[in-house]
Order: sequence, then structure tokens, then C-alpha cells
Amino acid sequence: MNSLIRLLFLLLVSVLLVQSCATLNRTELNSVERVKPDSLVLLPMLDVFEERVDVIREKTNADQMHNEQGETVVPYHSVGFYLGNGLFYDLNGNLSLLPLKLLDLSPHKTFRVELTKARSLLNNSVVIDFDGHTLEKRVKSGIGFAKSVDIEIDDSLIVLRHNRITSLSFQQNAKGSYKYEKPLGGRHIELMENGFYIKQLLGKRTFVKQKNELYLEQRIVVKQKSTMIEVYSVDWGSERLRFQIIFADDAMFIYSKRFTGYKIEFVENGVNIYENQRLKYQYQIVQQ
Repeated sequence: MNSLIRLLFLLLVSVLLVQSCATLNRTELNSVERVKPDSLVLLPMLDVFEERVDVIREKTNADQMHNEQGETVVPYHSVGFYLGNGLFYDLNGNLSLLPLKLLDLSPHKTFRVELTKARSLLNNSVVIDFDGHTLEKRVKSGIGFAKSVDIEIDDSLIVLRHNRITSLSFQQNAKGSYKYEKPLGGRHIELMENGFYIKQLLGKRTFVKQKNELYLEQRIVVKQKSTMIEVYSVDWGSERLRFQIIFADDAMFIYSKRFTGYKIEFVENGVNIYENQRLKYQYQIVQQ
């Protein structure tokens, strides 16, 4: 009987520990000394480094023709809009956090960053090298493959070459509009009052900034309110709050009504990213 009671007690403790880590620390959230975030921006951008943390990952219904059920995630798009404060919205509707942007790294700087994936069994340590011309990602410990991308940068033009055949270019013209080109496709991102638009077969996709609010098509709305940023999804014309983002001197928090989300901790030359209360990623600048 004593053994059974002890076993039940241990199971109860385990369940409570798991539940406590399933959300952010509410006490910490309530006691944060908030600082004002950077102003929202709407800047067309090519994601050169391809390092993202999902905030809202767009999903689509599985292929009904093959009787598949459930949902599948939509792939990332290389082009989108930088919104400020490390947030990036791509043209496939994915809202992400850019860790290297939080570290103030750009294609105009050379650097070496070590990424540690706390929960990965395969490639748990990756070195990200950029010498101004070539971006290389290689596994330092674990299992995986090296990846190399050649990058050409001019004043208004960026060209990515993954190999001799596959390339993507992104260019701003003198009127403030942009265009990107890739094999078998491309788009013009046209400047308009308060934002940009992309022509399509039926109508336009619009991306608008109105004072402290961003309207990203009919999908996402981002609002800045004093010391907080709020992210809404648009469903059937109605806005639904998805996440709130608050900032401290050494951290930022992205969380839902259920207090699930991310804590981004700023450390010397790096950021630690926690999903709820469990460390997920560490990005550390080791050379710059």
C-alpha cells in the first residue's frame, strides 16, 4: 500500500511539473517593468538568413483529393515585410520572429553565430557563418548537412544563389517599389499611400500602416499600444486577439490569453529563446 501511495504521489508531482512548464511564468509577466517597444514599421524585406521562430504559422487543409485529413503548415516565403521589434510577416501569411534581427545582424555585416537547439537530438549545435559574400550553416555537433548560399549585395539589390540554377533577386527601384524574381515566378510590391500592394489575378493584396497599426491583407492586424504590441487574426471580418507582446530592458514576452508563448532573454552578445518555460534556442555571437 505504501508503495502505491508513493507511486501516486510521484505521478502527481510529475503532472504538476509538466503543467507548470506548459505556460510562461505568470508571476514574472505580471511583475515585468515594461519599456516602450520600437515603433512599428512596414518595410519590404528579403529574409536572407532563414532563421525564424514561428509566432503564427499559416496552415491549410490537407489535400482532399488524396483523402488526407487534418492540416498542413504552409511553407515559408523568402519575401515579406519587416514590422519592427524582430517581427517578420512573409507573403505566405506566416508571422515569425527573426533572432538574428534581434541581434542587429544584417547582410551588411560579417559574423559567426552559434545556434544551440536545446531539444534537438540530431543537429543540436549549428554554426552560422557570413563573410559578406557567402552564408554557410554547418553542424557543429549532431547529425545534419552543411548549407551554403552565395549572396550578392548592391545598394538596392540582393541576389541569393543556392546553386547554379536556383537564384532569387530582390530589388528596390527609385520610386520606392520593390520586385523579387525567382525561377518560374516573381512579383512586384508596389508602393501606395500608407503602404504597399501586390497585383493578382483578382484584385490586390494590400499591406497598410495607419498610425500605430498594421493591416496585413485580411489576415493579420498588429497594433501598438503604449508599452504593448497586440497581434490579431482576422476571421470572417472580425479581429481575434492572438498574442500580446511586452518588453523589458533585457527581455521580451510573446504570449496568448492562456499565457502560452515565448520569452526572449537578451544576454551578452546573444539571445535565449524559451517556449513557455523551457529553453528552446540559444543564439550566441562568437565572432563579429
